[in-house]
Amino acid sequence: MAGLFTKLFGNGAAVKGTRDTELPVYTAGLSDTEIDAVFERARAELEMKTSAHVATWGADAARWDVDLEAGTIIFTNQKGWTLTAPVQVVGTLNTADGTFLWGWDHPSVPEAVRGAAQRVRDFGEAQGLEALTTRMIEASEEDGW
Repeated sequence: MAGLFTKLFGNGAAVKGTRDTELPVYTAGLSDTEIDAVFERARAELEMKTSAHVATWGADAARWDVDLEAGTIIFTNQKGWTLTAPVQVVGTLNTADGTFLWGWDHPSVPEAVRGAAQRVRDFGEAQGLEALTTRMIEASEEDGW
């Protein structure tokens, strides 16, 4: 079971505001095909982790609470189990006006939970991707997946 949780949450070492020590390093100037592959791998990994959480402890029906100052998210499932994990804020989606505000420059996001968003911005700068380096962009909930 410990191996499963390590795969889902990482081993606890801090890297640029995250707990994942196996973060890939990308060179500047990737081709469109290579960038698409990066996004596809990230989406597939997110789907795998989400599916594992749903199957293992019912994450899809869990209540959650975030403590931004502590940098944690606490899930409570229908059986009353609680799971606490580190949290990062990539950004916030405003469904009323269809905008997404990146966490790297969000006035409500403490510095300690911006690391993942900053990595996205760094990648966007290296690859010349305006959507990843513009503070607020048009977006829908579907865009987040």
